[in-house]
Formats: sequence, C-alpha cells, structure tokens
Amino acid sequence: MFFAANWIRDYSSNFNRNYRNQNMKLETDLLISYMKKIHKIGLTDVLYWQDTDIDFQVICGQIDAIKQAAEACDYVYIYDKLNGELRKIVNDISETLFNKSAEELKECFWKINCDALQKRYPEVLQKLKAIHSEENGECIRPYGLRGRVVYTENGKEESDLFSACNPNDVGIRTAEKLEIGRYSKTYVWGYNGGFEISELLMPDRQGADVEIYVTDLRLFERILSNVHRSWLLVVENVSWKFEVSMDEFLNRIDLRDSNDIYILVGERYGNDLGKLKAFIDRNSINSNIESFLYKKEEPLYG
Repeated sequence: MFFAANWIRDYSSNFNRNYRNQNMKLETDLLISYMKKIHKIGLTDVLYWQDTDIDFQVICGQIDAIKQAAEACDYVYIYDKLNGELRKIVNDISETLFNKSAEELKECFWKINCDALQKRYPEVLQKLKAIHSEENGECIRPYGLRGRVVYTENGKEESDLFSACNPNDVGIRTAEKLEIGRYSKTYVWGYNGGFEISELLMPDRQGADVEIYVTDLRLFERILSNVHRSWLLVVENVSWKFEVSMDEFLNRIDLRDSNDIYILVGERYGNDLGKLKAFIDRNSINSNIESFLYKKEEPLYG
C-alpha cells in the first residue's frame, strides 16, 4: 500500500511539473493501475483501515473519470484531481501507515536500500550494517504528516533533512527554484536525502550527470533506515563517493567548463564550508552555498 500511494504522489509531482511547463507527456495507464491496487488493498484489509476516515470508494469512482479525461486530453481535470481528492487520500494513507506500521516500514526501507547498495557498493554496505546494529534512534523524530524526519544537530541548532511524506515534490520544487536542471553536471556535497536530484532524473533530463559525496555514514544510515531511496542508489548516471575529505572533493571537480556545473551543498555544518565557498567564488561556479552560510534561520527545503 505504501509504495502504491508513494508512486501516485511521485506521479502527481511529475504531472505538476509538466503541467507548469506545458509539456503533457505522462501516460495515465500506470496511474490507473496503482489506483486500482490501492482500492483493492483497502477493501481487502478492511480491519486495518476501519478506524480511519479514508474512503477507498472515492478512488474507485475516479478511475473511469481519469480515463475519460485522458482520452479527451483534459489535463486541467486530471490536475485538479491529483492535487485535490487523490492527494488527500494518499497523504491520509501515508499518515496512517506511519502511525500504525512505522517499524515495519522502517525494516522494509532498510532492506530494499541495502539490496540496492549491495549491487554497487558492497564494501560501504558492510560499514552501514555495523552502524545499523548500534542504532539508538538519535536524530529521528515523528513529524505528523511528514512521517519520520531525520535531522542534524550542531549545538542547540537542529535542521530537518527530509520529509518522508512527499519528498520528491519538495525536491522538484527546490531544484526548479535553484535551476539545477540547466547544468549537465551536478556535484552534491553532503547527502541530505537527495530529493532535489529527483528533478534532474526526469525522463527529459536523462543526460544529467550527478556525483553525490556522503560525508557522514552514520547520518546516511539514518536516512536509508527511514526513507525509500533504492532507485537513486542504482541509477546509472548517479555515482556515489563515501568518506571523502573536502580537499579530495575539490580535486575531483572538473573545471573545464565551470559554467556548466553546479555544486549542491546538502550539509550545513563543518569547518570546510569556507574553503568550499572560496573555491566556488574563485572558479565562478553556480551553487546554493550562499543560503547555507548566510541564511541559517531559513528552512533547508520547501
């Protein structure tokens, strides 16, 4: 149920993006398939959902209507439904699952993410499993509709890294605001959940080249324990680097065309950000680092 609802949320995010860009290429066949799946599960597991206000018949009633709207190319109708009734239902489903089955979801996310890591980075996976066995729940808190939130601490300051309730939608909007999609190469310093990268991996952006530098394996383990990221771990045009120093990171940046690269900073803390800022200024590289250094009172995303 979670993955079906999550798929519809992601579909809605992609649809909204295309709608804003007047580029309507998304098919509705898979959307209808997942709507049917949610309806079937809801009717099958009646006892699980009986104490909620979720009306699975609403989804059933929208299937034929969306089919007809797609045939008529009535994208306004589909947009309204995706951002109205359907969005409320999938958000209510996610909230219920996080409240009732948080530990089961967590175990599922961890297993799926580990299976993905095993394919490309088995050595790192062993380190993460050692960290996972020592897990004590620090840096994780429930947050209403956002589900489980991983956060960082630096003295008295805390910063949420991701929302578990529609993270890709937040990522797409953040990436569009930063205009990351204009660049052919993106370097990510400090993994925060990587949701902005969702924008870079849309079907019309498959040429994007992304390198993610994970600076904190313990925080990385927390993220993989609490959110589904397996697709990002295996996609071919995203490469991962682990436990790399700032100097190593800077040496790996290809400056042959500095106007066509973007440095996305996902780690707020650390004494090396000043060095990174100087490097970015010296080479005239596009980056979001200003918001980290000078606007700490603002939320990271959203």
